Amino acid sequence: MTTEKTDQAVWRYGIISRLLHPNEEDATLQNELTRLASRSFRKPDGRTVTFSPETLRKWLYRYRHGGLPALEDSPRKNLGSHNSVPKKLEDRLFELRGEHPRWTLARLLSQLINEKLWDMVNPSRATLYRFAATANLHRDPHLETDPPARAFAHQDFGQLWTADFLHGPKIRVNGQKRKTHLTI
Repeated sequence: MTTEKTDQAVWRYGIISRLLHPNEEDATLQNELTRLASRSFRKPDGRTVTFSPETLRKWLYRYRHGGLPALEDSPRKNLGSHNSVPKKLEDRLFELRGEHPRWTLARLLSQLINEKLWDMVNPSRATLYRFAATANLHRDPHLETDPPARAFAHQDFGQLWTADFLHGPKIRVNGQKRKTHLTI
């Protein structure tokens, strides 16, 4: 019984297998990598993808040094841990989420930039997004927002007055036409 990881390794092998057994007529490895990278490949789930020559070169290297198991993706070793997020940054993210539960994560990160706590390089944005996901720092879409504003809704009578002004008909005053304005 094959696993999903093994299926992926076999699929990758199918892409790089031509590179493993070159003919005399074949171009240099770099040219073959470039040629392969210009093609698109259909993944087992049906999506079409392309790969860079460098990705294909890494797969070839991995296969030559570790066989088919080396083409499987290994899980991240630090999965679930965020050692690269400084404690000061973690604490401030939790504070900001408590103060502003409706802010998006992008808005929280923007605030960190404004406060000069994050330089947009270390840790990376992707690391901070992963940290936010595992620490449940994304905003809750079910939080009740402010009630919608209702036009002309006031508690007591007389709190709101409205007026409208219109151009009225011209009337004659001492033989001359004068402009009138209607106030409603």
